[in-house]
Amino acid sequence: MSASPLTPLDYIAEGYWQDFLAERSIAGGIAYETELRACTLDESLESLQRVDTLLSQVRRDMIKSGMWDEMTLLVDERYRNFMVFLAFYAGRVLAQQWQNKPHWYGQFELRKRYPELTLITDDFYQHMAVGYDNDGVKERLFFALEPIGLRLFGHIDRQFDAVQGGQVESGLYQAVSLRLPTILSNDVHSVSELTSNKVAINKITTHKATTHQVADSGNPSADSNTHVGTSQLNAHLNKPEEVSIGAEHNLANVVPPESESSIKPELTKVAQPTAKPTSPVKNTSTPEMFTQLLVELDEIAVPQPTGDVQYQQARKVLDQFEQHIAKQNKPRRQVIFSDDHIAAKNKALLLLQAAAEDGNTAAMLRLAMYELLGEGLTADSDNQKNLA
Repeated sequence: MSASPLTPLDYIAEGYWQDFLAERSIAGGIAYETELRACTLDESLESLQRVDTLLSQVRRDMIKSGMWDEMTLLVDERYRNFMVFLAFYAGRVLAQQWQNKPHWYGQFELRKRYPELTLITDDFYQHMAVGYDNDGVKERLFFALEPIGLRLFGHIDRQFDAVQGGQVESGLYQAVSLRLPTILSNDVHSVSELTSNKVAINKITTHKATTHQVADSGNPSADSNTHVGTSQLNAHLNKPEEVSIGAEHNLANVVPPESESSIKPELTKVAQPTAKPTSPVKNTSTPEMFTQLLVELDEIAVPQPTGDVQYQQARKVLDQFEQHIAKQNKPRRQVIFSDDHIAAKNKALLLLQAAAEDGNTAAMLRLAMYELLGEGLTADSDNQKNLA
């Protein structure tokens, strides 16, 4: 099957990456550029965990500074560049795991190639998607902006529904991991069985925040500097016939999709990657959203004047359980404990409940997490969810 011709977004994605590697500025600037470089973007799956941590930090920073407003941030070109760059990067990592090269589509191309998709024209997170698993006409798609938006802005009143159905994953690492060849060929219910609880956890993390290289050698133009801001990017996401990428890397000769078969140049080759081959990803013992919550609980800035003694006592015990569970290569519900261990855990949960009743917000959040996991003190699952 012949390779799909390049699209304008393919050139832009490659330009973003090459500019980042060469430490050249992207037109309009990019927010958190220093922190991005500190994430060590080596195109590994592990780097996406570092990116997710950075996204959580950006969210906390915005909340603390009083600028946590989605619409305001989406019109700020530096933040838009930040999100678009991370989407391009996640697509690059995913395609490499498939030993392929990413192939990007704007809404114009998506509507033409995938008419079955219901796309909202003015939804920023649906503006582009990457095909990653083959060079055919109907490769799988990944809307990489969706988990980025959820990580930054998701909460109980701001739900993110995936274009392709279901709910959006809670981070780039989870989203990419669920699309790996080794995952798609196996039963992944153990990883995604609690996705229906994402909305509740988004509310929890929002409440908490409120209260407290493996560089490819190729380049479409080796000597050119592809500066592309999101203003230029958005100019053609729905109108590829009006592509403009700057004087130094002009794509005036790029043919619109109607005759795109004439496009011949190639981007970086990934068919025979120099990076290590795809490795299987362990089943997530604890859903990533809960793991992230445990990390962020330690960063609550608001003092806890009540219930702190009980909370710290409970935390010591429960942390030991979490450390043990994290080491298991099996779904959380399949980890077996002795009766003595279960009794110790229940005692810790009682302390946690006492601290929560005293008004300790950290205890409230952690207790809600266990209820949503089905491991709380209430017996009935509906009661657990309502209590959480």
